Amino acid sequence: MANVEMVEVKEPRLVTFADGDVVVGTMLSMEKFLIRDQDDPDNESARKPVMRVIVQDDEGELLAIHCTYDLLQKLRPEFLGHRVDIRYLGEDHGVRRNGNSMRRFKVLASRHPVVARPAPAADASKGRQLEDGTYITNDDIPF
Repeated sequence: MANVEMVEVKEPRLVTFADGDVVVGTMLSMEKFLIRDQDDPDNESARKPVMRVIVQDDEGELLAIHCTYDLLQKLRPEFLGHRVDIRYLGEDHGVRRNGNSMRRFKVLASRHPVVARPAPAADASKGRQLEDGTYITNDDIPF
């Protein structure tokens, strides 16, 4: 077998924005993701869905961003493969929900993709489609 160089694969680093933070890179994916419910963090089954965007920065590091309402309005699947510039502007105290102020972002996206657009991911909410056309999800696995 040919000499193949192996490198460690790490999970994306979660970005938690603070005032003035900026993430710049190529948007690689946008997917539903389950996170622990902050209102019930000890309950493993209490998870809520969020949209997670993966961006690869100029150094090659993968960054995960859990989208807020404002980000969901601006980052869309058609920007996969595009260069994005995401700037955290701060909280808008005039807009509140569940005691939290809305987090505001400025998003710039390249007019054209900078890399070939990745193939769309399968709809994870349906699970994996089997040969007979039915779907299997994590809930079907007994552990």
